[in-house]
This record gives sequence, structure tokens and C-alpha cells, in this order.
Amino acid sequence: MNTEMEILYKLIGQSIVDSIPESWETAQVSIDLELGVVTAQAFYLPDKESEPSSFKVNYSTVKHFKKLHELMSGTPKGDWKHAKFEINKEGHFDLSFEY
Repeated sequence: MNTEMEILYKLIGQSIVDSIPESWETAQVSIDLELGVVTAQAFYLPDKESEPSSFKVNYSTVKHFKKLHELMSGTPKGDWKHAKFEINKEGHFDLSFEY
């Protein structure tokens, strides 16, 4: 795997963790990239029994996603338009893309 991409995954995960104002179980950020427009939604679960709460996606998170898109757009099937990053409190994450 591309080392720069691995670094971006860690940076995205850390920027999500840094944005959540309280303890949490899982968190998710969804990013949509359109020509010149970025839309982001972010939610976390404070605990397994609670309803999702939203949090603000900071600039560094968006910047890291844009850099990831830039790196991937030069590869076959790399020009995604939607990405979803899910992370749990242990640091395990899943990243999915829609093209």
C-alpha cells in the first residue's frame, strides 16, 4: 500500500478523534466531493445504547480527504465522489468509496 495514503488514513482518523467533544464508541465522517464543493457529515455514538450525535468536521479532516482524493484519482477506479470513514475507539477503521 502507498505509504502516503497510510499516513493520510492515520491523519483522518486522528482529526476525527480530535473533533469529538466527549468519550465515544464509534464515529463516522461522510464526504462528498463535487467540482469545487465539499459536503461533509459527521456522527458519533457516545456509547452503545445512545443515539448518534453530530460533530463539526474540521478543516484538517477535509484537507486530508482532498489530498487522499488527489492521490487516488490517478489510479484506475480512484476518482471517487463519496467517501465514508468509520472508526471505533480502539482505532480500528473502515474506509469505503463510491464512484
